[in-house]
Amino acid sequence: MNETAVVNSIFENRVTVTITGECGESCSTCAKNTRSRTFEASNPFRLDLARGDCVEVFIAPSKSVFEAAFLFILPLALFIAAYLIARYLFSANENICFFAGLSGVFAGFLINYVRKLVIKNTDLPEIVKKLQFKGSIENNAE
Repeated sequence: MNETAVVNSIFENRVTVTITGECGESCSTCAKNTRSRTFEASNPFRLDLARGDCVEVFIAPSKSVFEAAFLFILPLALFIAAYLIARYLFSANENICFFAGLSGVFAGFLINYVRKLVIKNTDLPEIVKKLQFKGSIENNAE
């Protein structure tokens, strides 16, 4: 999945970008876009980028599905597992089972947090090319 984004900042091979919409320009239409979001991306092709450049970012659909599964399904699965363990292994009452399940949810979120810290530099979307738009920041400066 390719998205159009604007470069916010650059640090070595990591670039902070904001997805602004299809036009690639920072206009009032994009400001109202509900899909606007900011994240880090890698620059594997060592493109010459500057703040304000429009770029195309590749976000692998499989990574998006995997991230969503980890974020939502893992805590739910750990809730169910902890609840059932408390219920059937320890014959606990309903309140203790609920809090055991809740601790499973917290464990799931903690696992996600630690996993994101470990893979922080390796699992980023990639900038595939620099775009030139009519009316973009570079053309207005000329």
